[in-house]
Amino acid sequence: MLRSVVVTALVTVIALFALLYLLLLLPPVQERLCNEGEKALGEFLNTRVDIGSVSITPFNQLELNDVLVNDQQDSPLLAVDKLGAGISLKHLLSERRIVITHAEIIGLDGHVTRPDKQSPTNVQFIIDAFKPKGDKPPKPFDVQINTVVVRKSSLTYDVLDQPRKPGRFDVNHLAVNNLRADLTLPRLKNNDFDIRVKRLSFDEHSGLSLERLSSDIHLTDNSLDVKDIKVKMQGSDIVLDDVHLEYSSLKNLGGELSRMPLRLSTPGSTVTPADFAAFYPQLSKLDEPLRIVTTVVRDGNRIDFPELNVQSQQGGLSLNLSGGFLLPTQGGYSALDLDRIDVNASAGKLSQVLDLIPGLSPQARNIITRCGDVSLDGVMHGKPGSVNFNGRVGTSLGQADFNGVVASHQGVTRLTGHVKTEGLKVGTLLDKHDLLNELALDAQIDATLHKGDVTGHLDGHIPFIDIKGVRYHDITANVDKQGKDFTGMVAMNDPNGRVNIDGKALIDGANTSCDLNIVTDGLNLARLGLSGKYPDRRLKLSATASFWGNTLDNATGHVEVKDFSFADSHGKGLKFNVLELIADNSDGERVISIDSDHINGFISG
Repeated sequence: MLRSVVVTALVTVIALFALLYLLLLLPPVQERLCNEGEKALGEFLNTRVDIGSVSITPFNQLELNDVLVNDQQDSPLLAVDKLGAGISLKHLLSERRIVITHAEIIGLDGHVTRPDKQSPTNVQFIIDAFKPKGDKPPKPFDVQINTVVVRKSSLTYDVLDQPRKPGRFDVNHLAVNNLRADLTLPRLKNNDFDIRVKRLSFDEHSGLSLERLSSDIHLTDNSLDVKDIKVKMQGSDIVLDDVHLEYSSLKNLGGELSRMPLRLSTPGSTVTPADFAAFYPQLSKLDEPLRIVTTVVRDGNRIDFPELNVQSQQGGLSLNLSGGFLLPTQGGYSALDLDRIDVNASAGKLSQVLDLIPGLSPQARNIITRCGDVSLDGVMHGKPGSVNFNGRVGTSLGQADFNGVVASHQGVTRLTGHVKTEGLKVGTLLDKHDLLNELALDAQIDATLHKGDVTGHLDGHIPFIDIKGVRYHDITANVDKQGKDFTGMVAMNDPNGRVNIDGKALIDGANTSCDLNIVTDGLNLARLGLSGKYPDRRLKLSATASFWGNTLDNATGHVEVKDFSFADSHGKGLKFNVLELIADNSDGERVISIDSDHINGFISG
């Protein structure tokens, strides 16, 4: 008898389940469920909600199709082809915990907008609907979602009053397509969240394409841990060490994020710059992968990188830096400290880097390109308007040591410091092959550039310089330039003769004037390339010159030459004690008078 009752009861329960399932399959029942769902959600969200169809599998699976949610301006906000979810009755009944076995979002099309940057988005009303009402604390919850699947989805975000930036990533106008995600949420418990991102991928309309992002995220009311961070793009494989952040409370995370200490590092990642051309279009030309090892530490407005190592996959570029910089309140940097600079670039790689520099003049590009392979080794410190560099620049044309400061303010640029090279092919560098070849220099410079004019002081030694195929040795210079005025001295102590020139000059076209003292001794003009005749004769003289004008037609002044000798080792040649040359154009008539040991006279006309 008891057995019969039990069997009857079981059959009755099964029959009721079957009947309920059959009822849920009936179109009138499904239509009623749609209507009730639309009504309930519409009232809860205070907007229009449409549901195309509902499918329920007793008693743990629900599927909604063709769902549309409008914003409060009655414009489409969210449209979803399919929303599905399943729940574990076992956990619900035995543990009173909500365990969602799966959730799927297929064909999501979302459009988030805001009138301007200060206004809330058109999705804010949905966020507000889930907030606790009045002073009521949020209800405790403990939910587990085993699997979340997102497929064939897209999202857009637009700040309506902001102009668009075609062809590059624009934070005010985002359009994500082919959104795909596989997530696991082992715990969603008030202020304690575990999120495992197995895969996240998308294409953004700027050209940014993420093939795969994966990580494990643990978020509590006071800390955030992100582990096993991996990013895959078309030519990039990025692996980041774990990230740990601490903050006062979860609700303050957004406000504190920009100020809290942060450490990011990669033990070794492959990065192809072209993958990031959406942020800087010039990067599209750099399609060779780079191997990067780095650590970046932010503390307040200070960012340090104790290690930054970059190597190109095919060779030709290596970069090792360590240092840091201070961020100001308004863009740029307020201080830069590079305690280590070690850069090596082949000519080909250097050309690619130059393509990244906007506004680089053709002249500057040509000069840098002629350097060939380049190396840089030193330290650099800078602040707005001023950069200090101490180190060595090596090129295929030679190398040079620099220790100085370049400062710029209100259109005025000042260069102060020391430069030394034991041999630099300046003719090739400046594309002046017919005039110059190689130069050795050791000089102290203090120069100011303003509106194309150079003013300053040069105090240096030139061990040698090649001019028109002739090498001149041992030249010293101490010259000061103020506007068009030059003062100072230049001396040469060459095996082919010695020269010393001192005085002052104004270089100003017809207003040019000079006051010079010139002494030469043993000067072989032929060997110095200054004369094609008399290779055995040497010039010796002492002269003073004071004149105005820049041509014979407007020159006025005098030149006095003493102890003149232009003779060979046997004394054969030209000699005189004194020669004075006077030119006078003050009365409009040109008069030149000569007074010497051998000839006296004048020419007028």
